[in-house]
Amino acid sequence: MTAPPIEIGSLLKYIVENKDIKSNLNIDQTCTINAGDPKPLIKIINYLINYLNQISEGVIDISLKDQSDGCLLCFIISTNNNQLPPISNNLNNALKTFNAAMRIVFEEGKYAQILINFCDGHVPDQVIIEV
Repeated sequence: MTAPPIEIGSLLKYIVENKDIKSNLNIDQTCTINAGDPKPLIKIINYLINYLNQISEGVIDISLKDQSDGCLLCFIISTNNNQLPPISNNLNNALKTFNAAMRIVFEEGKYAQILINFCDGHVPDQVIIEV
């Protein structure tokens, strides 16, 4: 018996509502992944939200889009910070269990963006940070 797919959009709404996060949501409800237990994914998303809240007091824009090769989850915040705090090295392995890869884009004093691509194919070995 296989586990039902994880509806990422519903999961995001649940987290945002329960954490009372200031956010703008733009969610494609058709995004699902076949990954079994959603609890590790909830932990990953909570970690990333807490990480972004370290560098911004503002609203987090969260979008989820269905793509031909999977789903793209994007978090973006504005920030006055000149550098990013260290990010956990455990994220790579945690994301691989969901066939996902993460990319961080940061422009000093302007914004930080975290992109997670839930892939149907090959997943890169490490987090990519663009500064």
